[in-house]
Amino acid sequence: MAHVALFLRDFKLGTRVAEQLTLHSHEVSFCEEIESIPPNTTVAVVNLNDSHFGEVGFVQKLKTLRPRLRIIGVLTRLQKTQLATYREAGCALLLPRRSVVRNLPTLITKLDE
Repeated sequence: MAHVALFLRDFKLGTRVAEQLTLHSHEVSFCEEIESIPPNTTVAVVNLNDSHFGEVGFVQKLKTLRPRLRIIGVLTRLQKTQLATYREAGCALLLPRRSVVRNLPTLITKLDE
């Protein structure tokens, strides 16, 4: 069971993701700032299309302050240049928004092993 920090301001997406994760026995926290991440958190899901969370600097800071944290980025469309940039910044995985709800619980279980 993983503890997952969600950096998702989109209410509909956040609700659907949180619901799926709790159904798979993961603990979920909605976070607005890096400092609000609970200490036992192992995975962070970040909406990279958000004006605040989507900045490369935010992902880099998150990875710097919490180096063991696995970061999963969510993008509306995966573009090759963005993939490279966000991977270099610290994202372990990048997922298209349309598949995040369906695939996230399984991916988090694998990342948390």
